[in-house]
Amino acid sequence: MDWLANNVPLISGIAVAALSFLTSFVKFLNEQNASTKMTQRLKEYSDIYASLPDTTKARGDIAKLLKIEAERLLRRTNRKLNIANMIAVIVVALVGGGLSYIFALWAMDSAHIALTILAWLLFSFVAFFTLGISIAGLASMYEEPKEKKPSKDTQI
Repeated sequence: MDWLANNVPLISGIAVAALSFLTSFVKFLNEQNASTKMTQRLKEYSDIYASLPDTTKARGDIAKLLKIEAERLLRRTNRKLNIANMIAVIVVALVGGGLSYIFALWAMDSAHIALTILAWLLFSFVAFFTLGISIAGLASMYEEPKEKKPSKDTQI
C-alpha cells in the first residue's frame, strides 16, 4: 500500500497519456471494422443483384444501393491520414500526461489543504481536457478526398 501511495502521481500521469493513446487505437480498430462491414455489404448486394431477374424493379433498386455503397467505400479508401491531427493528439497526450503527473505530485506533497484541493482540481481538469482533445482529434483523423473541379476546358 505504501508503494501505491508513493507512486500515485506517476501512475495517474501514465494513465492519462495511456488512455489517450488507447482511444486512438480503439478508433483505428473501429475504422478497420467499418471498412470490412462495407465490403461485406457490397458483396451481399451484388449477390442479391445477380440473383434477381432483369425485369424486376427490385433489381434497379439494388443497383442504386450498390452504386451508393461503392461510392461510399471509394471515398473511404481514398481519404488520407491527417498527420497534423495525429501529431497534435500525440503531443496533447504526452503533455497532458506530464501535467497530470505534476499536479498529482503537487497534490500529494502539498501540506496545505487548499493547495491540495487546487492541485487535484487542476489534475482533474487536465486529465479530462486531455482525453476530450484526444477523442475530438480522432474524429478528424482522416481527411476526406477533395472533389475535383472540372477544368475550364471541359465546362460548356
